[in-house]
Amino acid sequence: MIRLKDILSKSNTIQEQIPGIAFLKKAKEIVIDPVVDFVSADIKFSTKAQADIDSNRISKALLQDLQTAIDNTESVSNVFISSGFRPDDKDSRHSKGNALDVAMVNGKKWTSKAVAADNEILQPIEDLVTTLKQMGYTVNTEKGHPKALLYFGFDDHEDHIHLSNTTDTPTQFKFVDTSKQDIHQTIYTIGSTGPEVKKLQKQLINLGYDLRGEKNINVYGINTLTAITKFQEFIFSDPDKQTGVSNTETLEALYNLSKTQENEILKLNTGEDETEKEIEKYEIDIDKTFVKRSIPTDGNGTALIIWGGYPNSKFGPNYLEKYMPTAVKNNKVIIYAQGDSSSTDLYKLWNMIPENVKLDSLIGFSSGGEIVWKFHDDKRFLFIGLIDPVTPKKYANIELTPRCAMWARPENWPDSNKITRESLKQIIENNPNRNIRQEFNHLTEIFPYFLQEHLNDIILADGQAINP
Repeated sequence: MIRLKDILSKSNTIQEQIPGIAFLKKAKEIVIDPVVDFVSADIKFSTKAQADIDSNRISKALLQDLQTAIDNTESVSNVFISSGFRPDDKDSRHSKGNALDVAMVNGKKWTSKAVAADNEILQPIEDLVTTLKQMGYTVNTEKGHPKALLYFGFDDHEDHIHLSNTTDTPTQFKFVDTSKQDIHQTIYTIGSTGPEVKKLQKQLINLGYDLRGEKNINVYGINTLTAITKFQEFIFSDPDKQTGVSNTETLEALYNLSKTQENEILKLNTGEDETEKEIEKYEIDIDKTFVKRSIPTDGNGTALIIWGGYPNSKFGPNYLEKYMPTAVKNNKVIIYAQGDSSSTDLYKLWNMIPENVKLDSLIGFSSGGEIVWKFHDDKRFLFIGLIDPVTPKKYANIELTPRCAMWARPENWPDSNKITRESLKQIIENNPNRNIRQEFNHLTEIFPYFLQEHLNDIILADGQAINP
């Protein structure tokens, strides 16, 4: 077995270009296997592969980046590289030594996403990809991007991660030794959990920072660290304070911003000016426990019914209305309904829509999704939205129609909802070309981000549906 640190010890040139790589904090390993010949627990190398490494035909910047990614991904302890320099592969970055294929993670192979899940390495793979994304690697698109990775969802890459870097410079990724911080200070960093982490994440989201890639709610992950770093770069001129670690000074700044500062940060992150937000042109005229209705002042003559999740007190009409974009409220009559009651049957709710308004859109979130599944191919509706929906087994083999948009993350559903989890996996596998986004947390992310992504689809369904 040849390890990266052994390769580096043979080459002063590599060590000079990759400073400090032999002294990484977690002492994790990259194991290089250019022949994919697994005979035993160790890996054997062909003479040619050994010569490629000794002749520096594999990008040193790429090796450094992979090591950095592993070192900053808690769930990954090692990877196997199955291919590197391939001079005959003219259409690939392998031909110039600027690409590597990762075929094993934590000592385990995979041939598909389902196999990776069965082998308990799906989450480590996703975590590694998330770290690489934070390091500037684009996902599943390589042309025109110096740093890219291809994996699940990209043709012929279901069984490995193809990683490429055409630059000569390793990605700079900050590592902070919190042991040197003042012990009297509040410190939150990678792995921190609890209500205070949730509070700072909420404030970051309010300021327009993108935390969508965070895998676990209330856990200080790589996206939170990146957002805090950007915030510190805005607030502090001293580079030593731009660490991504939330200490007392950072938290005080985060929670005591002036309105001018808030507006500047929001504009930097979203392009929106708080003072330029869309004026609300609607009113809530029905507001009950199980149902709510908003009516636009000057709408487009269309309507939307949306069902929420369980419990109703947390994910019912108030939750749905809170995250519904103002642009939708200003254009459509909207019925917000709880998703776990017979009193919110489609036809009962339909009677709440004014006579001159056409119902053309249905959306179901969580338990509300089970109601909407019944109409997933109903041609009366021009937009059907399914957001991490409760999914009975009978829908597992359906093919989504063009008017039906779904986002779902099966891992959001625990063993108590195993049928939904397995049904969603099957639907995702059966609909590979439907862009079913799977990276969002169920509790805080997937619902508002879905609405923003499909804003125009919802508004412009165009009211051609027919009332019963």
